[in-house]
Amino acid sequence: MSTGFAPSALCQTVCPPLVLHVRGEHDVATVESLSLEFASALNGGEPPIVIDLSRVTFMDTSTLHLLERARDYLAETNRSMVLRNPSRPAMRLLSLCDVISPMGFTVVQRNE
Repeated sequence: MSTGFAPSALCQTVCPPLVLHVRGEHDVATVESLSLEFASALNGGEPPIVIDLSRVTFMDTSTLHLLERARDYLAETNRSMVLRNPSRPAMRLLSLCDVISPMGFTVVQRNE
């Protein structure tokens, strides 16, 4: 299932919030490198942290667990995280795992 995109994450600060753009396929094989990108973003960003999932072509539960750990870490430091524009594959997993608000993730749709 190749889409031409290598799995990646790009951190962009836009006078808060900090936006982490995640794209490509993310699974157990890529979760470690994605975790490093998240760690960098979470340690340097002001609230809220925005995770843009609009260009995710696939993600599995290892990626979902990473998102949950990031959300929980931020909650411990009184910060928040928002998932922006989840792609269809990302939204499918979020819905299937029933992790969207009220007690889960806040998901927003925003036109670029």
